Amino acid sequence: MTQANKLFSILVVIIASTIPALSFSLDSSIAAMPTTTTTTNMKYQIRPYNPALESDVLTLKEICAGVYGGSDYLPLLAASYVTNPDCSFLALTTATTTSLSKKKTTTMSEQDVGFGSTLVAVANYKRLQSQNIAWIEAVRTHPSYQNQGLATTLLHAIIDLSKKENELTKIFTCTIQSNKGMLSALAKVGFVQCNIIHTLKFDVLRKLPGWSSSAEDDNIIPLPLLDALDLTYLIPPIVQTIPPSAWYTITTEQLLIDWLTLCKVEGGCSGYLPGLYEYIVPGPNRNDLKESLEYGLVVAIDCSSTTTQQTTTTNNY
Repeated sequence: MTQANKLFSILVVIIASTIPALSFSLDSSIAAMPTTTTTTNMKYQIRPYNPALESDVLTLKEICAGVYGGSDYLPLLAASYVTNPDCSFLALTTATTTSLSKKKTTTMSEQDVGFGSTLVAVANYKRLQSQNIAWIEAVRTHPSYQNQGLATTLLHAIIDLSKKENELTKIFTCTIQSNKGMLSALAKVGFVQCNIIHTLKFDVLRKLPGWSSSAEDDNIIPLPLLDALDLTYLIPPIVQTIPPSAWYTITTEQLLIDWLTLCKVEGGCSGYLPGLYEYIVPGPNRNDLKESLEYGLVVAIDCSSTTTQQTTTTNNY
């Protein structure tokens, strides 16, 4: 780890409002997995989540009701996962089905739309092709079906899908240390911890003027994060003395990937840009990253002129 990256990590850790998310990786080419993803046993089956099916939408809201204190992002983003060609948003459902004889449709099969089946768990598989990796996110199990190994079943299905598409894809995901159920499920399918992503607690962010999503905050310009938290005094003196000439604005996705690759080779970071409970990887659906690049908010620091011949990359979203 380079000197500047050390300082940045120390700064993040000592902020009381942060929470560490443990990052895990898996080589899908050597992972143990079942031979099929269409069925798991006589009780459950796996199919795509269907945002056009009212029962899927309503049940997903039930599943997410207690997540993040009732402010889970998933119900709002579920439909976008379905339309995103880089995503496979999978639903684990009960295998029981209902006859369609009374349904006024002939364009979709019963399995396609999921009539009669009950949604019990979901997970999203996101392909991040520019760095040949994939990300598992939004793993949720209905409260009435927890502690039955259903998250493990979904993870197995996703790993199987990844292996069939590209055996060289490395799969990443993350969870918080208190989520014992998810930690157990990840261990069962072969994930190992590879990093820690430090991110702010959402309940702390919402209390900052201009940082919440409430209507009264619409006209408030948010302060830079450290200023809003009154934590600028934590920036070490050595960081404050880094000259402007050592800062480089990253303007393209390819340049960002080149810097991250260099950092990984030099031992300065994992080679991926950390975000909120995820790695931010350039791609056609990362408009937030594109905008940050356009506004000059992604920078690299060359520390060779101030310390030793080392480099590191960070972002200033």
